[in-house]
Parts: sequence; C-alpha cells; structure tokens
Amino acid sequence: MQDEQLAAIRQKIDQIDTELLALIKNRMALSAEVSQTKGPDDAIFRPGREAEMFARLAERKGSLPFEFVGGLWRVIISASIGLQKPDFSIASTQSCFADALGLAAGQLIVLPPQQHPDALLASLLAGESDIALVDLDELQQIAPQIIADERAKIIAGISSDSEDLTAISSYVIANSPTDDTDYDMVVVLDSGADKIISVPAEAYQKYLSEQGEGWQYLGRYAHLSKPVG
Repeated sequence: MQDEQLAAIRQKIDQIDTELLALIKNRMALSAEVSQTKGPDDAIFRPGREAEMFARLAERKGSLPFEFVGGLWRVIISASIGLQKPDFSIASTQSCFADALGLAAGQLIVLPPQQHPDALLASLLAGESDIALVDLDELQQIAPQIIADERAKIIAGISSDSEDLTAISSYVIANSPTDDTDYDMVVVLDSGADKIISVPAEAYQKYLSEQGEGWQYLGRYAHLSKPVG
C-alpha cells in the first residue's frame, strides 16, 4: 500500500513538472515576441518592471522562502534577457562581483571584475558591457564623471540582504534609460555635504521646486521594499 501511495504521489509530481516546463516554454516564447516588437533603442534590462514583479512574488509566496522564489524567478528573468540579447554582459568591480554573478544567475555573460571604478565606467561608455555594478564608495569616486556625461546613469539597486531589500550593496549603471515607478528612490550627489544620498522620487521633486540647486542627479532605482498592489 505504501509503495502504491508513493507511486501516486510521484506521478502527480511528474505531472506538475510537465506543466511547469510547458509554462516556462510559453513564457520564453512570449519573451521572444517581446524582443521582436522592441525597437533598437528599447532597453532589454527592465529593473523597474523586475522590482514590481519581485514585490508581487514576495506578497504571494506564502510559506515559501523568498530566497527560493526570488532565486527561481531570477533565473527565468535573466534567461529571458539572454534570449533577447545573447551577448548581454555585466561588468563590475571586485566588490560587486558576487552581485553580478547573482544577477546573471548563470544565464548572462559576467565579465572579469575591474580593479578601478573609473575604468569600469569608461568601458561601459565605450559599449564594452551593457550594465556595470559599483558599490557606494566606488559610486562616490565616479559621481563627477556620471554627472558630466549624460549617457550613463544609475538604473537599479541590488540588495544582497534578503531580510532588508533597502540595503543596497551594488548600484547598476547603464547607458539606457529605465522604467520609472511610483516608488523610485532618486540617487543624488549632495554638493554641500559632498556625499551620495538616496531620497524618494517625490521628495526629490519637492526639493527641486523649493531649492533647485545643491543636489546633482545620478539616477534612480525602484525601492523594492514597497508592496505592489
């Protein structure tokens, strides 16, 4: 009787595996359709959309660990990016290399880490990578170059702390714009204090209307801790 019960359970698991694979294949086919409808200047990496997706997953995961659910979707999303752009590459400094590997999830090209953030930014601007990852101290070093060159801006923030998604370990810089969300954090160089701060987008707009000077724009990223309805 026990063998029969186990066999029945395993048969159900096999059926679920078959259904999961079919769903994933359908999802990848839709990603291919998206790629075909995009223009040449449309971004492949969409961190704003990803942030909303992960927030929904966090709400609906039930008792499943977010590390499992988020990790599974990270592989699917990165595979989708790779399908749309097979040579999509991620550059980073040594301090952000682990985050680069996590973002790639084995599906995207991760370049050898750069030793200096200025060299990393130069390679990004030269088109040698699609995105580049730096930590806060490194961002501080290259902030004047980002401000001076309108092409490169922060488009995402990565947290390596699953318990606190607001703790940003790597900032993602790209030459392409990203999706703005209603709960973005704007990254600025506070010229008066000579330090980098992140503020809610609405606070940034209020500051601009009241002050107009002092904060220099470096980019923005979706604030992952805010729930999505």
